[in-house]
Amino acid sequence: KLLGDGSFDEATYWTTNVASPSAPIVLRDVTGGNDTYAYAGSSDGKLYEIDATTGTVVRSWVVESGTTIGTPTFDYNNGTNQGIVVGTTGGTYHWVKIN
Repeated sequence: KLLGDGSFDEATYWTTNVASPSAPIVLRDVTGGNDTYAYAGSSDGKLYEIDATTGTVVRSWVVESGTTIGTPTFDYNNGTNQGIVVGTTGGTYHWVKIN
């Protein structure tokens, strides 16, 4: 559970299944909301956006079918067109808009 100060309640947890997930990054909602999301790549070619409070998959993008998606990084881009950058086992980098 995410507390009002942005920290997580240590007494609660959740589990979400993602195929061979990468290390995640955790970001506050880039559209100005109070939600917090974890972003993780996977071996199914997708980037996942997971609600960090509930563990619910909010969105997923097929980034590159047939490849494993690496650990994501955040591109602030001066606050416009913010996105996630990931590399793949196919040898390419991709940028995914998240706002």
